[in-house]
Amino acid sequence: MIAGLLFAGGTAQAQNGAQARQQAHAAQMNFLGWQQSQQAVRYISAEEANAAQEAAAAARAAARRVSDDAKRDWWGSVVVSTADGSWNVVLNQYDPQTATRDAMGKCEGTCWPVATFANSCVVPAYSQQGGMYFNHGESKKKAVDAALSTCNAAGGEQCRSPEEQAFCTGWKFAYSAVDRLSHRLELIATSRVAKPKLEFFPGGAEFIAKPLEARGASTAITPGKGQDPAMNMAQPWTAIAAERDGPAFAMHLGVNQKDAGDTAISKCGKRGCEVVVAWSLGQCGAIVRGQTRTYGGKGASKAEAEESAVMQCVEQDETICPVMLNECMPGK
Repeated sequence: MIAGLLFAGGTAQAQNGAQARQQAHAAQMNFLGWQQSQQAVRYISAEEANAAQEAAAAARAAARRVSDDAKRDWWGSVVVSTADGSWNVVLNQYDPQTATRDAMGKCEGTCWPVATFANSCVVPAYSQQGGMYFNHGESKKKAVDAALSTCNAAGGEQCRSPEEQAFCTGWKFAYSAVDRLSHRLELIATSRVAKPKLEFFPGGAEFIAKPLEARGASTAITPGKGQDPAMNMAQPWTAIAAERDGPAFAMHLGVNQKDAGDTAISKCGKRGCEVVVAWSLGQCGAIVRGQTRTYGGKGASKAEAEESAVMQCVEQDETICPVMLNECMPGK
């Protein structure tokens, strides 16, 4: 009996040992299978690796572009037709010269640049009298408010500024909020986001502030050798207005002779102010101040302009005739 029990126990142990080895082997094979499957999941082909590298490089380049574009100026330009007062705008240029040239190219007829602007919105305001006033802001709403304020400050009545006529240029308008989010705080902290800008072209703001019928007739500059005929720029005039019996005087560069003269009189600011001389391209203008009044003359050179003004002063029996100003406009 004891022997039988011992034999039975030995057989059970042998069976248990064989089962343990089988279980261990199965577990080992399962582990190897799992390990191979994980390696298969992690494996990518050379083509997939190259594609992943190119995608990462493109993402880095895009991020740099967003950041760099935040630091530069995005220029726009507004030009106006001198015939009918219509205006054209160009946006998102790298410099104001390119923006203005492109806007002039879009304008039909004889035209004049009004303003260049960057990193902001620009919009006109219209007065009941027929004047137009541009201003800008960091949003269309702020631009409208600024334009209305300008119109009202200039004495405009019932000023209106249509928000749908607002145009925006800049980083914040070219990229979505998601694109800008990761760069915004860093760039603002270092003051590297380009600031809003608005720069009026000489005579532009004063010209469009007048009703269309009061702006005068303009003629285009005849293109000279090497000049772009598509620029269709109005021929500018310079006028000097002086107080008839006083010392006040003012000078203005205008879009035509009437515009230059009327604005110079307005700038002179006295009831007795009148135009004493006006000249255009290729000419010079001078004024002299006698004891009683101011005299003006023009000519093909500074010497001719000065002589003309001095002779008028002398012919009025003035005893002193000092030259107050003598300036020329470049030729065509």
